[in-house]
Amino acid sequence: MSVDASGGQTQLRCILVGDVNVSEGHLREVAVLYKKLRHCQGIDLLPYHPLGLSKFERLGLRRRHDHSVPDQQQIEHAKRYIESILSQKK
Repeated sequence: MSVDASGGQTQLRCILVGDVNVSEGHLREVAVLYKKLRHCQGIDLLPYHPLGLSKFERLGLRRRHDHSVPDQQQIEHAKRYIESILSQKK
C-alpha cells in the first residue's frame, strides 16, 4: 500500500536541471503525477545547484556531468506551465 493510498500527506519535490528536465514533457508528467495523488499537498520546483561538486574534487573523483543551473526565467516558466496543466479540466 502506498503512502498516498494510506492517506499520508506528501509533497512532490522536483529538482530542475537546466539541460536535463526543464522541458514541457517532463513538467507535464510531474503535473499528471500530482493529479493522480489524492493527498499530495503541492509541488516544489527546486533549482539544481552544484554545491556538492567540490566534494567530488576533495575525494579525487572525476565529475560525470556538468549540468546547467536553470535561470529564474526557466523556473518561472516551469511554474506557470505546471499551473496551466493543473487548471485544465479532465
